[in-house]
Amino acid sequence: MLIIEVIEGRNRPLAKVIKQGTPDQKTFYEHEVYLHQGGAFPVQCRLPALDISHILAPGKYTLSPESYKVGQYGDLQIDRFNVELIPLPVHLDKKAG
Repeated sequence: MLIIEVIEGRNRPLAKVIKQGTPDQKTFYEHEVYLHQGGAFPVQCRLPALDISHILAPGKYTLSPESYKVGQYGDLQIDRFNVELIPLPVHLDKKAG
């Protein structure tokens, strides 16, 4: 199971502003997360957030089933426009920790 962790103290949103000072200015948010791939240490990466209200609280998460899609050639993909995390169930969190 893919486990994504948001760590206390590392959960502040990162804002990226494009076209600053123009009518087309947009702000995108991401947060720092850690991907547990089964190795000794998790891998740091960034995950986009739709807006500031979608920043995750510290804890362990996994991808929702809606985050996966079948690609153009029948391959399994993560839908980068629909990444949704759900909290890891407590009984699985204890096994993963």
